[in-house]
Amino acid sequence: MSPLRMRVAAVLQTAKDLVFASIFPLFCIGCQKEGAGLCTECALGIGSEAQYFCPICLNELGFWGACPSHQRPQGLDGVFVLAPHSNKIARRALHALKYGYIESIGIVLGRLLADALMAQKEFYYQNHVVLVPVPMHNKRMVKRDFNQAKRIAQGIEERAGTAYLDDGLLVRTRHTKEQAKLARVQRLVNVKNAFEIKKSWNGEVPEFVVLVDDVSTTGATLRECASVLKQIGVKKVFSVAVAHGR
Repeated sequence: MSPLRMRVAAVLQTAKDLVFASIFPLFCIGCQKEGAGLCTECALGIGSEAQYFCPICLNELGFWGACPSHQRPQGLDGVFVLAPHSNKIARRALHALKYGYIESIGIVLGRLLADALMAQKEFYYQNHVVLVPVPMHNKRMVKRDFNQAKRIAQGIEERAGTAYLDDGLLVRTRHTKEQAKLARVQRLVNVKNAFEIKKSWNGEVPEFVVLVDDVSTTGATLRECASVLKQIGVKKVFSVAVAHGR
């Protein structure tokens, strides 16, 4: 999307949020205070338990990367999650974003992720980071009208000065079942070959990509996306998510 179209879309979204808020006042999903879907105080409570996971064995790590024996040249390089599944505010925020259609919460969550990312040397010292939200299939997009991963990525882009959103790089080619409703083995099969580079994409291959999603559980979706990106020459693919699922 061109910078002009992105600015116009942002203005239209802001206007839509203002009209909606005037009819249905927002209350914080954490403390019920009126004024925002997620107030500042509750938002700060989400990022206090950030976690890092190996993208292969899913063991918790103390750094953004993979276990030495699980580093894969053609795979996902690291998983960063802002909050564990036990964080009630994070769970409520994601539910309000996805099923309550409060899109502004996605922007807030993205800003929190950006603050956490800028503390990571792998991210901070990059001059150009491309943010790629996990794409949604057209059938699901028609039903929901927006991609929650893209809203989160927009919040990251807004806060982090060296990160740029590109939602025209990856496309989901198959309408898959919801990962949350499947067992681990089923999740791996469900997203196999479900993504590809968009045929109309003709940009420069980025060196450093951060995949953005709302929840990371087994990491199957993120690994599949990373594999596709590595095939076109992307050198490093890390991932970020708001919460870790069960």
